Amino acid sequence: ELYGLLAKAKTTAEQSKILNNYRGGLEAADREGQINLQEVWQAAFADEHVQDVLIDSKRGQLIVSTSPREEVKRAGIYALDLKDGKQCWSAPMKKNQSAFIMRLGESAMFFTTDSHSENEDHYRQKSVYAIDLENGQSLWKWLPENEDDGGVERIEGVSDSLVLAKSEWSSRLLALNTKTQKEAWRTNGSLQAILDDGFLVSNKRELLWLDKNGLVQKKVKFPFPKKNESHINNLFVLNDVIYLSVYAFWHTYTKKDFSVSKDHSQVVFYAVGRYDAKVR
Repeated sequence: ELYGLLAKAKTTAEQSKILNNYRGGLEAADREGQINLQEVWQAAFADEHVQDVLIDSKRGQLIVSTSPREEVKRAGIYALDLKDGKQCWSAPMKKNQSAFIMRLGESAMFFTTDSHSENEDHYRQKSVYAIDLENGQSLWKWLPENEDDGGVERIEGVSDSLVLAKSEWSSRLLALNTKTQKEAWRTNGSLQAILDDGFLVSNKRELLWLDKNGLVQKKVKFPFPKKNESHINNLFVLNDVIYLSVYAFWHTYTKKDFSVSKDHSQVVFYAVGRYDAKVR
């Protein structure tokens, strides 16, 4: 509803007014006690920092990854019962590593690792790991074969038998087949949404519709902002409409020494047809 109003606004001043009204409504609801959170249970990780949390609704579990404290050096992944917080299983990580950007599949969980090396100059390529959601047992590990990609920066999504991951160096989107543990396809850009028949991928201010094989079916390039630094920032799909924002950031420079005199930023909201790729 909020993005629909923003997309219909004719000026950025109107968009700012809508956002301020929305924010004020949330604050008022909080003050009046309409937003009321109550503690059901708590779980403590005395020697580790909580890093990432996911809910596995199918099994009724909360999946928690931790990062190591300096004196401990080790962390892990823990599955807790949503009803009482009791531990169902745990998966310890290697020394100085922790699970990073976890994503749930049907029967497995996928993640990359965040390394905490004592030697800052030592680089570790980040791999994709898969563990069994029933018991936390390791299933497999995968690392891109192309050296230009480096490792895997993060996992952006999971769809059927594909894991979509962002390469660390080349900024490409890699599709990994979970059955063969091999790369299925790759493309430039970032995953924005998973559809029934494919994916929405953004590349700067261009939005592309990809099928399950990574082939472009439709695309639209947004006319504004026109700065090279602009890119699609937030996106979600509601029925047959795609709502998104395009963010731009640029500088103006002095004529004397070409130093930065002012920073500029702007956000423009759009509504796009999901099936016809037309800007509303």
